[in-house]
Amino acid sequence: MRQANDLYAAAVPHISAATLREWQGIVDLIVRFSGARVGLIMHAVGDEIEVCIASQTEGNPYRVGDRECLIGSGLYCERVIATQAPLLVPNALESAEWRDNPDVRLHMIAYLGVPICWPGGQPFGTLCLLDDQENAYSPDVLGLLERMRD
Repeated sequence: MRQANDLYAAAVPHISAATLREWQGIVDLIVRFSGARVGLIMHAVGDEIEVCIASQTEGNPYRVGDRECLIGSGLYCERVIATQAPLLVPNALESAEWRDNPDVRLHMIAYLGVPICWPGGQPFGTLCLLDDQENAYSPDVLGLLERMRD
């Protein structure tokens, strides 16, 4: 049986299966280090955002290939891509700005994400962590995300 990453590589030929496997290892490592529930690499595709890599963690509601509307969606990742800056939301339920974002329906109330760009500088998507409990994520976790992204 083919792995989800191999299927994604077939759908997105400009990203090799070997690269996707490497990214999977990075995301799983960051999740283990941070203690977050979920780690993702999200890929902006036109007006949508797609799960490119999903951590292999128990209770992860996101699957490779899942898509959502990006523009005007209120997703955490929409902000990261639009601003090209990291975003930390320790508890969306305590934020008027974030309490109604779509990830809250999946009980993902904490978020830390950094933008990813193609080598030419065009936005690719995000590398992010989500949690089902409040999580302020340490500066070391942000540093790890940024280094792994690079």
